[in-house]
Amino acid sequence: MAEDLASSHGAHIAEDRKTVWFELWPTAPVPPTSGWESMPMCGRTATVTLIDVPYILFLAAQQHGDEILRELTLTTHVEERAGVSDPELLVAGDVADVINACMTSALEETVTGGPTVTLDVAFPLDVAPAVDTLRHVCEQGGAAGALLTLPAPPHVRSHFQWVLDQLVTQLPGDTFP
Repeated sequence: MAEDLASSHGAHIAEDRKTVWFELWPTAPVPPTSGWESMPMCGRTATVTLIDVPYILFLAAQQHGDEILRELTLTTHVEERAGVSDPELLVAGDVADVINACMTSALEETVTGGPTVTLDVAFPLDVAPAVDTLRHVCEQGGAAGALLTLPAPPHVRSHFQWVLDQLVTQLPGDTFP
């Protein structure tokens, strides 16, 4: 990896040690892409506008939601322990992935110099019904007390709910022409 990213590199070998070195300069080759870049949306989309989103709060809410879903996915007998069915968990995980991808794509296209950001986010039209499932799964999983993930602080929880509310209210209810 050092060879691919560095303009020069090498090693100095002494009797009791070895020093490996490398230099990164502006003339160094461009690092290879990670392959994790966001993909453009396929199909019909609608734009949801989120005004003055506290950037740090958004990231905290997203991370907490992901932690709950990850832990629920790894939990055996999730319905008995957390009151969430396997089909609900699958839908919640899928819609969370879509929301995260859409938000990441919008953030990549937005200048985030201040503590808040206004985003115009393109979402697939059919995502709105699954948002309620995501809300239910996160509320049930977070409240069950059977998880290692601590409950979200009230301001993080309310921000997460606000984002979901914005999705449901701004996306058109009728997805067919």
